[in-house]
Amino acid sequence: MDRRSCFTCGFALSVALSVTFLRADIVHLTNGNSLEGKAERLEDGSVKLELEGGGIVVLSAGQVARVESGPTARERYLEKKKSLSPGNIAGRLALARWCLAKGLKKEAEAEFREVLKLDPDHEGARKALGYVRDGEEWITKAEYHRRRGEEFFEGRWLPSKEKERILAERAARKRRTALLRVLRRAASGGSAAPEAIEKLRALPFPDLVAVLLEGLKRSPREKVFAAHELSRLKLKGKEKFKAVESLARLVVSGSTKKVREAALDSLKAMNWSETPVFFCRYLYDSDRLRRIFALQALIEFPDLRAVKHIFATFPLAWQGGSSGTILAGVSASYIEGYELVSGGSGSRIVEIAKPKIGTVTVGTGLSASGGGGSSEDRKRRAEAFLRFRALEVITGEPYGTSLKSWKRWWKA
Repeated sequence: MDRRSCFTCGFALSVALSVTFLRADIVHLTNGNSLEGKAERLEDGSVKLELEGGGIVVLSAGQVARVESGPTARERYLEKKKSLSPGNIAGRLALARWCLAKGLKKEAEAEFREVLKLDPDHEGARKALGYVRDGEEWITKAEYHRRRGEEFFEGRWLPSKEKERILAERAARKRRTALLRVLRRAASGGSAAPEAIEKLRALPFPDLVAVLLEGLKRSPREKVFAAHELSRLKLKGKEKFKAVESLARLVVSGSTKKVREAALDSLKAMNWSETPVFFCRYLYDSDRLRRIFALQALIEFPDLRAVKHIFATFPLAWQGGSSGTILAGVSASYIEGYELVSGGSGSRIVEIAKPKIGTVTVGTGLSASGGGGSSEDRKRRAEAFLRFRALEVITGEPYGTSLKSWKRWWKA
């Protein structure tokens, strides 16, 4: 069998399997399969087979073993119909089911309707035709759902409100995607940025806030831009809460210095009295660097409510070590800005570069004993010293790095 013949046979089989065969001519193939339809033998020995639904295939003589002829399923249906008496309900039901088995859907429907003419309340015929009972009345399934406020949507019946909700959500997602593209252009700094910024600022206030809050979750450039734009807005209520919460998160966990500083600057511009509360929760974080950034932020936003949280989480500062080791030999030191300087020699015990959020450098400096110390030790000292500094700034008390003095003060 050549490749073209194989393709023809394969196509015929795929078509044959996808439709219901109503013809009774059976074409037996040499490969063991068989097809049904209206067969016609051509002069060259090939067989033209007309399938139900209009499909036609031509099988070569080498593909056909034999052809069995017979009446079509519809012809047999008409013979059976003639033999029925007019009032034979059981016979018509049996004939209707036979039609369904043979794929004669229209003929089956006609027989079920004939049954309803004889018995309008016949349950089997009603259900076969798609009716459902609503109280004492038989109605179509479509009418049944419509009476209950449902609509046929994407292959299923849904309450109209549910359909509206789905469509509204899709429209909102589409609009959100479009606005985020505008945000990306606005944050790009390219030639299209000014027009995009103007378009953003012209948005209805709720839409503008929503897209800027979403921008705080995207690329570093978009985060910086969104933080800057949020600082320009007069936020209130839930919108303000969400903005401050998101910005505080960036301050302590932003991936770049620029992002953390932009978030901090935005919070400063908002100047909300509740901002410090959002940083207190990060004092309990398992990540030491986040705790360090949170302490720096509390120095920028001093608030007495933070004191109890600083004391409650002090043990985290020397977790994995001991307070004695970390604080040994530095009791006479003081914190100048963000650098712990030895009172005698001026040597830096630990350096936290510049007094700005996001610029913590804990990989430099000397240990209390004069050695370099491990990176984790330096982080522990940085956190401990920042806790002392935060307490000084918040309370105004001059106890420096004396843990005993601070404990006495707290107890009092």
